[in-house]
Formats: sequence, C-alpha cells, structure tokens
Amino acid sequence: MRIFLTLRDGMLHDAPMKPLGSAEKQSASLNPVHIGGMAYFAATEVAAVLEVSRQTLWRWRRAGKIPVGHRFRDGQTLFTEREVEEIKVFANRIAPIETTDRNQLELFKLPRT
Repeated sequence: MRIFLTLRDGMLHDAPMKPLGSAEKQSASLNPVHIGGMAYFAATEVAAVLEVSRQTLWRWRRAGKIPVGHRFRDGQTLFTEREVEEIKVFANRIAPIETTDRNQLELFKLPRT
C-alpha cells in the first residue's frame, strides 16, 4: 500500500506504508532464559514485545512503576514471568485524564461584572 501526499498538482511525497499487524511486529517474542529452574526474560525482549523503547522501560523502573528485575552475571536485566505480566499491565493501562490544577479552568471563564 502506498499513500500519496499531494500539494496542488505536484506530488509532495510517495511513502510505502506498512499495514497494521505487519510481520515485523509479530516477530517479536519472549524467549526465556532458564536459570536455577526458573524462567527469566531479557529486558530488551520485553521492551520489543511491548513496543516501547529500552529507555522507557528503564525510566519506568527508575520511577518505581514496574519491577526492577534481576541482574544476571553479564549485566543483563532479567524479569520473571510474574514481573513481565506486571509490566504488561502497566504498559497497556488506560486511565482517565485528571485535572491536576482545577484553578486552570478558571482562566477560561468570562470575568464577572
């Protein structure tokens, strides 16, 4: 599929578009590393499956929003299956937008006479 963006009569851009659910998206999977009878998953794979950057995953860890995981001997960060599920729940959450400062709404009211 191609999308053409035009500016009057001339073509501005001709860009190939990937359909949703492309093969690249589906290829990301979690491959467990078995250590001491437990399955662990690499942080880089978790980030790829959730379609977030590694930096986002690290930022969530630092802020305490997701489990910190476990450090393997080569410095790799690993998560247990339970921790991966917690991360998935956090990554796919949806919450209503809250007004942090209700006084901001006052800026748009007409002044009283």
